Amino acid sequence: MHSFTDHYQDCLADIQSLVRIPSVKDFNSKTTPFGKNIDDALSFVLSKASSFGFRTWDINRKVGIVEFGEGEELLGIFVHIDVVPPGRIENWKYHPFEGIIHDDRIWGRGTLDDKGPTIAILYSMKRLKDLGYVPSKRVRLIIGTDEESTWECMKEYKAVEEEPTIGFTPDGCFPVTHSEKGIIYVQLTFPKVLATDLVSIDAGTAINVIPHDAQARLKKSSTPLSIDKIQGKYSDEEQHTLIQSKTSNKMDALPSLVHDLHKLLPPGDGMRKVLTEIKETILDSSGENLSLHFSDDISGKLSLHPTMMTFENNQLQCTLNIRYPSSLDADFLAEKLREAFRDFDANHQVIEHKKPVYFSEKSDFIQNFLSIYRDIMNDDSDPVSISGGTYARAFPNTVAFGALFPNEPLNAHQIDESVSLTAVYDWLRVYEEAIKLLSK
Repeated sequence: MHSFTDHYQDCLADIQSLVRIPSVKDFNSKTTPFGKNIDDALSFVLSKASSFGFRTWDINRKVGIVEFGEGEELLGIFVHIDVVPPGRIENWKYHPFEGIIHDDRIWGRGTLDDKGPTIAILYSMKRLKDLGYVPSKRVRLIIGTDEESTWECMKEYKAVEEEPTIGFTPDGCFPVTHSEKGIIYVQLTFPKVLATDLVSIDAGTAINVIPHDAQARLKKSSTPLSIDKIQGKYSDEEQHTLIQSKTSNKMDALPSLVHDLHKLLPPGDGMRKVLTEIKETILDSSGENLSLHFSDDISGKLSLHPTMMTFENNQLQCTLNIRYPSSLDADFLAEKLREAFRDFDANHQVIEHKKPVYFSEKSDFIQNFLSIYRDIMNDDSDPVSISGGTYARAFPNTVAFGALFPNEPLNAHQIDESVSLTAVYDWLRVYEEAIKLLSK
């Protein structure tokens, strides 16, 4: 039997291998549900699990299942192998799909969210099995393939499989995530603007990722001289002037682009009026200018960010990512959204709504996970609330348990996503113990 060190090294190598599969959703795939790369990533994990001696199967290539043990009750561990787009690869320190190990970290898209934890949990299951552990519950690793988009994978699972008796997902924070904000994605469609010098806007790659760069094109013949004041954000092309904005410490790329365009377009331009309304409303991340500035003591303030914006065929569309406090009633917020956009010069459509998660910190359910973490890590950190959304929203008695340790950078969905090698080592320790105790 391999030592724990060998077990850890094998785990690292397989995280690297999985990260090298660029499993970003392909919306146009006709041969697989979410694209060949996601399908390849699912095959990699299922093949590895099968080689470890686990029972494996898939549900219409949308969900993978790895299981061992017997019993009526079920411990469900929800992971996912799809990732958000990396953005411009040239902006990364190391290639996002190479899984490079450097400076005691493993780098690449998915190392934290959620490929690294997926492989660590699979290896924790393997080690328990190799040690002869016999669980009283079935232990089931449930592998999602569409978590970063519309959760079609979980809809597929629910249609044909049983709900776990108890579950967790390594897609939040340690010591345990007891609260997740509600999430609403709103698409705004503005009336067509015919009289404008703006040619196009292209900003954002996914509705749940704040863009790191954004660009627009203006008619060159009418570009005002004030463009000279926006240094380093434009370049000349043959027919158009390309305006580019990248993330800075002061402002996100998309709001920065909106401000630049507002300066550049002449006062009589039809698009300038639209940009004025955008500046005065949806660029306020607190939601205060739309009377949406809600907060609670559990999860903090509502946040609002535009994540995608396009201008083509003379029509502007913008997608908003709204995260609201976990104690706020979802129906109440829906009504407030209708009021907020009632006088707005755009049609608004809620394209997705994921309701919040909340467990009392003092509940036995949360305290159970908390004691597992504290016993292993000797860390008295308190349960946390997050703005991100996890599979804990999809099933009762399920909570986000890790994978982000306190004092580790939260870089999921960011350029230079990475995780420390120490964190991977500790994942193996914590998840092995968690599976053992929760499946008794």
